[in-house]
Amino acid sequence: IMADQTVYVSLEISGMSEDSSIYSFTHKFYLPDGTHCATSKVTGVWIDMMLRKMTTPPDDILVSLLKYKTDQTELLTKEDLKKLSNRPENIDPSVFK
Repeated sequence: IMADQTVYVSLEISGMSEDSSIYSFTHKFYLPDGTHCATSKVTGVWIDMMLRKMTTPPDDILVSLLKYKTDQTELLTKEDLKKLSNRPENIDPSVFK
């Protein structure tokens, strides 16, 4: 995909907890000729910034999210978050100099 190239991006709610506090989006990137170029999966949680705790999304956002939920949407739990393979890794700060 080049900077000036037209791409189409799909959105699917690939996972969501019962209360919708945990979510997983899958985005698929396509060229105008239908060629599938890339897939991106994003998993996250809604956070109450005042309490600094996990919370549910606002009702208006939840209504919008539910439009993208399918029969294939997985039920997510906190245990699923613990299984994610991406873990932070510290690096030597000298690489920034």
